[in-house]
Amino acid sequence: AVTEAQRRYGGWDLPWGEVHRARIGDVDVPVGGCTGALGCFRVLWFEEHETDEHRLQVRGGDGWVIAVEFDDPPRAYSILAYGQSDRPESPHFNDQLALFADNGMKPVAFTEARIRETTIRVYRPGRAAEPSTD
Repeated sequence: AVTEAQRRYGGWDLPWGEVHRARIGDVDVPVGGCTGALGCFRVLWFEEHETDEHRLQVRGGDGWVIAVEFDDPPRAYSILAYGQSDRPESPHFNDQLALFADNGMKPVAFTEARIRETTIRVYRPGRAAEPSTD
């Protein structure tokens, strides 16, 4: 096992995140997690890294996680590992990846006031997107 680890990953005593990476676009960060069969709370599976033969990158697993406290009003925190956009030019393409890798979460807007405070733009099907007016 030591010989195989040295051959595949360049060492046998590397920190988990040195080999196991979350990568979207130009963001490439260490991440914890493993298959559910190994008992990990954060279920991820890995494939060969696109640019480094001594690393693995996340191929799938927990992409969206939310924790909710059913109070009045509800409080919740979430993380969407792969971001809100699939367009590389968007600032939301990979903006949550580092937070995901750090086991972080962001607050979820539940109240009308909080939704208005955090709205960047409004989209209504059939009409052009417009900036938030609040």
